[in-house]
Amino acid sequence: MAFFPIFVELKNVLVVGAGVVAFRKISVLLDYGANVTVVAPLISEPIQELAKNGTIRLIERDFADADTAGFDCAVAATANAECNRAVYESCKKRHILLNVADKPELCDFYFPALVRRGDLVVGIGTGGKSPAFSREVKKLIDATLPLDFDKKLETAALQRKAVLESGKKPSEDTTYNALVSLSESSKKIIKLGTRRSELALLQSSLVSKQLTSIFPNLNIEIVKKQTTGDKNLSSSLASFGGKGAFVSEFENMLLSKEIDIAVHSAKDLPVKIADGLCVAMTLPREDARDVIVWRKTASKNGTIHFGTSSPRREMQLKRLFPDCRVNILRGNVQTRLSRLLENEFDAIVLAAAGLKRLGLWNGTDKESADNAFVFQPLSFDEMLPAGGQGIIAVECRADDTQIIQMLKNACDVRSFAEFCVERYILFRLGCGCHEPTAVFSECKIDSAKITVAEEKNGSYQKKSVCKNVPNTDIDSLLSLGDSLLEKEYE
Repeated sequence: MAFFPIFVELKNVLVVGAGVVAFRKISVLLDYGANVTVVAPLISEPIQELAKNGTIRLIERDFADADTAGFDCAVAATANAECNRAVYESCKKRHILLNVADKPELCDFYFPALVRRGDLVVGIGTGGKSPAFSREVKKLIDATLPLDFDKKLETAALQRKAVLESGKKPSEDTTYNALVSLSESSKKIIKLGTRRSELALLQSSLVSKQLTSIFPNLNIEIVKKQTTGDKNLSSSLASFGGKGAFVSEFENMLLSKEIDIAVHSAKDLPVKIADGLCVAMTLPREDARDVIVWRKTASKNGTIHFGTSSPRREMQLKRLFPDCRVNILRGNVQTRLSRLLENEFDAIVLAAAGLKRLGLWNGTDKESADNAFVFQPLSFDEMLPAGGQGIIAVECRADDTQIIQMLKNACDVRSFAEFCVERYILFRLGCGCHEPTAVFSECKIDSAKITVAEEKNGSYQKKSVCKNVPNTDIDSLLSLGDSLLEKEYE
């Protein structure tokens, strides 16, 4: 049965019951100015706290038929089916509209999920079929409905009143029409901070597409910045700030409100981000493997010269190629490939995710399209990835609740779980950018596997742990991480 939504002013409402459901409904009623009377044999402490503001009348006894007299509507929210039925019969006798918790067939009305901006109210209902679904739709709307729409409404109302008083029709007034128009100018503007490299811009585009596919009224402005880490390519990251060299400037821009969100490769984030910020969204994880990219003309015999700035990759390369030589190589993907082509190295190691996103490798081809390079993807047994490798993370201000809700609605559950547990392991191990530590997790719907590898006493050591844990249970995943760290190396 379809219910027609009507906005009414509720003056006097009876609520029978004083549990969790009753508390939730009373809270909504109070937000919209209702005078509430609660009848229950035992009044819960949360409802007693609400009553301290004087807008609730508490009657601590069993429900009686006469209690419904004089009310505009009533709510039966007890755990006693017989009591709820008695409230139903009493309301029907007096023609009082009734909502019965968890009994849609007995309801005359439902409590919609509500989004409010002053006098602008949006109600979402499912006819009692799924209140949780209504709440999720509410989150989507609340995340993008501009916060200043209450002011926009008030300005439009004043203009409408002036137009009517002048004897004109509001629809004929250009000023009024402009005020009520929800055109491009009404879109919510989000400023997105990103590095200038081709890969960074491509990753920011993926984030932008994901957000606008869910929230079409977003207008995302890209704010590009060259970081300290991008400018200094001749030194190791550890020598001038570590991973923060790619991140700190964006964090300062977030805190100063120059941007609203910042897009990062998750593996570039330091284990501790700036106070007042958080990561609220990750995209689905791309291929997390590492790939050796060989110059096609290079010899694989003798001492192989590798280029990488990662201690983690160097540690594992020396396990695979004991006689190899490793030198620092930094810069974007194209810069690294150019230096490889110029015979500075025999081979370099790149993330499969970056190669795929840039369209340089499809994951199966053995050679590049120009036949200049040979690709050798490494299994996780051969080279364990960096924490967060293949994941795109979106950082924002921790107190920006609207942005956070928007990002959460666009977040990939599995990659976010893997992001959290891998960073937790790195945090527990006290890792920065100069420790040769690798960590990788596979957090499926109902099971998780976490593996960590590090250099101990000059040798490569690795250990893993598996358990049936849902990827929505972050606390249990972190506990699984604790158990891994307590475990002896294999």
